[in-house]
Amino acid sequence: MGVALSHRVASAQSVDTRRTPVVPHSSSALTGSLVTLGSGVRLFLFTPTIEQRMVAGSWRGGVLLDEPFRGAFRLSAVDAQEIARVISDVSLMATVFQAAAIDATLVPLVQGDPDLAWQASAAYALALGLTLSVGQVIKLGAGRARPYSRECADDPSRPGCTDGQDTYQSFYSLHTGVAFTSAGFSCAMHASRGLYDDDVADGASCAVSVAMATTTGMLRVLSDRHYLSDVLVGALTGFLVGYLVPLALVPERGEQHAGHREAPDVTWAVAPLLSTSTSSTSGQTVGASVFGTF
Repeated sequence: MGVALSHRVASAQSVDTRRTPVVPHSSSALTGSLVTLGSGVRLFLFTPTIEQRMVAGSWRGGVLLDEPFRGAFRLSAVDAQEIARVISDVSLMATVFQAAAIDATLVPLVQGDPDLAWQASAAYALALGLTLSVGQVIKLGAGRARPYSRECADDPSRPGCTDGQDTYQSFYSLHTGVAFTSAGFSCAMHASRGLYDDDVADGASCAVSVAMATTTGMLRVLSDRHYLSDVLVGALTGFLVGYLVPLALVPERGEQHAGHREAPDVTWAVAPLLSTSTSSTSGQTVGASVFGTF
């Protein structure tokens, strides 16, 4: 990342630099993003009532490949499971840090593109808020017992068994969902928006974020906190939200020649990697898209 960032700083000092236009809906999108993020955090911290806890736990056990995968990969020692759980927290925060602090804030500011910084930050806040809100509602509605809960009868003192609220929040994995939301956001900013303006550096950054998110999901299985199905659903939904939201809110950057900024097309496409621009006032996109000049 440091090499790629240095490359972009050098590029920003040349005659041609890339800048991000501000689209008309940006200010309202920022407000909506903050509200959504606040609602998501509130739902995440929500404590179910006694009545809600009593109806929880009706869904127990695995589906499809859950049980074979659990038997093959979960750690047998409780202490080892706790270590894996803590490491999953660290890897989760690493993906959030890369998306929020580096890709949405630091890199755009170093490149001298503050409009990209606040629009990207708003997009990430919205994506994260949507993931937290939807994920927590599904968790409370599904009431799936965590894999380790079947051992609580024999060892009531083991970690997690004394927390009746958390025991029935297995589906789906929000750790994995948030990690892949962050990875999806990073990949959208690099693979589609060309944050580093270097194919190799952008591809490497996307790959690193996906690898960290995958590690987070795998650790949730190793720690016996989630089934494979919990992790797969969290990964799929999280990545889709994280990838699509910035494409809807963050426009493509255009060229700024000798201090004079052009007004580039703002294009949102279902197949963003295949979209091209032929001039400053026209756009071509392979796939379904909405485009226009703002």
